[in-house]
Amino acid sequence: MDAANFAFSLDEQLIEKVFQGSLDALRQAHHQMFEFAEAAREERIRLKQLIEQAKEQVTVCIRQVDELEAQSNAARTRLVEISRNYTRFTSEEIREAYERAERIMVALGAARERERALRQRRDDLERQLRHLENLLSRAEQVVSQVSVALDFLSGNLASLTDQVEGMRERAFVARHVIRAQEEERRRLARELHDGPAQMLANLMLRLDIAERMVEGDGNQVRYELQDIKGLVKETLKDLRRSMFNLRPMTLDDLGLVPTLRGYVESVKEQSGLDIELQVLGRERRLSPTAEAALFRVVQEAIHNAQRHAHCTRVLVRVEFGPQGVGLVIQDNGVGFDPETVDPGSAESGLGLLHMRERVHFLQGKFRVQSAPGRGTKVRVHVPWNGAGEPDGLAGRPAGQARVKGKVVPGNGDSSRNRG
Repeated sequence: MDAANFAFSLDEQLIEKVFQGSLDALRQAHHQMFEFAEAAREERIRLKQLIEQAKEQVTVCIRQVDELEAQSNAARTRLVEISRNYTRFTSEEIREAYERAERIMVALGAARERERALRQRRDDLERQLRHLENLLSRAEQVVSQVSVALDFLSGNLASLTDQVEGMRERAFVARHVIRAQEEERRRLARELHDGPAQMLANLMLRLDIAERMVEGDGNQVRYELQDIKGLVKETLKDLRRSMFNLRPMTLDDLGLVPTLRGYVESVKEQSGLDIELQVLGRERRLSPTAEAALFRVVQEAIHNAQRHAHCTRVLVRVEFGPQGVGLVIQDNGVGFDPETVDPGSAESGLGLLHMRERVHFLQGKFRVQSAPGRGTKVRVHVPWNGAGEPDGLAGRPAGQARVKGKVVPGNGDSSRNRG
């Protein structure tokens, strides 16, 4: 071997050695970063559990403070009564009243300090969680980038572009789906806490009062029971609204169109927004997945119109055509430039992302037409092979439910075209 060939062989071996060493180092870094991300996820779970415990402790402490404040007010009232009628009380009663007031004040001060400390601990834990989630997001990004680099260096070039796009899309959708689920759970928990839970607590208090009044004025008891009855009705109304938001039962029983009619009427009643529902073609039942997806698309579009468009009128059109089922949701609001909306970066963008993903899952087409000052139109078309047929309901018109093996017509049953 001459000198030139020998030198070339050395260079090739050196390059291969350096390349392999770099690849091994990259794999090791990828493994370490992946382990860091896993540890961060476990730490995130632990912090969330601690935060929930801290919140529960704060809630308990707040109740204790409220009880002690009530006791303190009662003790102060007792002292005022003693000071006004000093001669009516014995020295033992006066001493006991002052000692009780002092004990309550000491306990109240300690409880308030404990509440402050618990709130501070909760806030500190939440700050730690936010910092950890930021680090975890960066780690996941690095892991994803290193994975792409490893695929590239390992020679998997043929499907590299598809893999990268698929990874980005899956990660993007997964993050926002999880975020949307958590937001929905928080919203539902807040709604139940502020609505039915508070009302039920109030009911318990009112029932205690009514129980004490049983031996007293009958008319007053009757009035109290009437108020309690009204609270029960409001609580049931709130619970039904929460259950409808989770999943309308009429969607399974009667289908898409009757559920949309009920939803539109409910929104009109609650918000005063002028909403018109048009149904074209012969109504028919779709698969449960398709009916749920299309209902959520309409629900999200109306929600966006209410919250962002500042509109006064919304048109919802459902069309059962020969090629598939179509939706149009159009408002007369302020409109926007669809090109400027970054999916997932804002609430409206996230809503559009969810609608698009639901429609694409049904092999359908999703389109948003809008411009500043010209309102917004959401157009959806799902082919019949994507909309499917519900099990055991093939050919059944919309608005018919099955009860104990029998077909029961509902309010939405119709075989006529509607405009």
